[in-house]
Amino acid sequence: MKALLVDDDATSRRLLRLALSRSFDWEIVEANDGMEALRALEAQDIDMVFLDVHMPVMDGIEVLEALRKSAKHAALPVIMLTNEKDADMVRQVVALGVDDYLVKPLSPGQIGSRVARAIAQRPQASAASRSGWLKPGSTILLVDGDAEFRAFFKKTVGPHATAVTAESGVEAMRLCAELMPHTLLVGSATGLLTPPLLLKRLRANHQLESVSIIVVSEDEERPQWAGDGVAGHVTRTFSAAGFLAQLRRAYGTTTADSAPNYADTLATAAEQALGMMLAVHVERLPEHAAPHDGQTATVDLSSSTASANERVWLHCSNESARVIASAFKTIGVDQVSDEDVRGALGELIGIIAGRVQQAMREHGVMRVCSKARVESAKPALEATTSVFLRAAGATVSVALASAVDLSADAVA
Repeated sequence: MKALLVDDDATSRRLLRLALSRSFDWEIVEANDGMEALRALEAQDIDMVFLDVHMPVMDGIEVLEALRKSAKHAALPVIMLTNEKDADMVRQVVALGVDDYLVKPLSPGQIGSRVARAIAQRPQASAASRSGWLKPGSTILLVDGDAEFRAFFKKTVGPHATAVTAESGVEAMRLCAELMPHTLLVGSATGLLTPPLLLKRLRANHQLESVSIIVVSEDEERPQWAGDGVAGHVTRTFSAAGFLAQLRRAYGTTTADSAPNYADTLATAAEQALGMMLAVHVERLPEHAAPHDGQTATVDLSSSTASANERVWLHCSNESARVIASAFKTIGVDQVSDEDVRGALGELIGIIAGRVQQAMREHGVMRVCSKARVESAKPALEATTSVFLRAAGATVSVALASAVDLSADAVA
């Protein structure tokens, strides 16, 4: 196991190195800024990254963006180091996806347990998700002009089937004739033989009638040029779990084990957003009854093409709402106004809903987030999934409801 510590503060790196050495037998690599980190990641096989937010040359957000757009490093575990309450920063970090965060100044006693928890919570593929959706020995061919996406495809699909790639439509036609693949995924930038022309040539070749064709699109909408004879389409993503889930749906083999489940995403996003905005570590609580009075902040995730949508909300007592607003504004609880409460809860639920929206996009499900609404009321819907959290003396519940009919609601 090799960990990369990225921080321009040598004292923080030294403290983190010592704390990790007490709990784990890891090789440690250090970088003073984001650019050094990228060089280390290109030169070495890194298993986990500890990443500070504010650094010279290239900051932590830029490094995180580069990792999540990389076929090789998109799923690399990242733990963020932060003492920053800036809402825009927190929104970006949570949306891009990190495994956990450590609040600075670092507490040596908490580092080992937090890291161990982050490792334990890494998603593991179930037996059902690893098999049963392709016949043994099946060959899947991807034609796409993006070298990064071709590399991602091989790494992601390789454990499940024989994954072959082509850079151009001409090369894809040759490989189809030679290999007779089970499936051809048609992406973009395929050269002179464009996707529409490639599909036309495939349909004209009777020897290739058995090849299933799946289109790789940039969004949820199926391209108009796909026409008849296309088995389905998937949305371009560098999320391995999301891409495989989309393929299963395209093959018609989605099961309860492989269908998207956003419970973990909701819980992690809520904990990270609350913790980073308050600059404290957050405790997850067992389920308990929500207070009758209090504040509810709501965001709807909707689509013009879907009748059933999602709603995400945060609910807490009036007292907890004022504690959260106090921490956001760095003022005394007695100085908090109703506007401060609305602003703080609106920011929180917006960040959480943004991460759920991103997770849905990774699974090929496109949703638009409404503006946050904050009101003095209990949630009107029954939650599909929920999480209860305590931080800085405030207790909140965060929930998501699926299959919500928003037709009667005014979405801002």
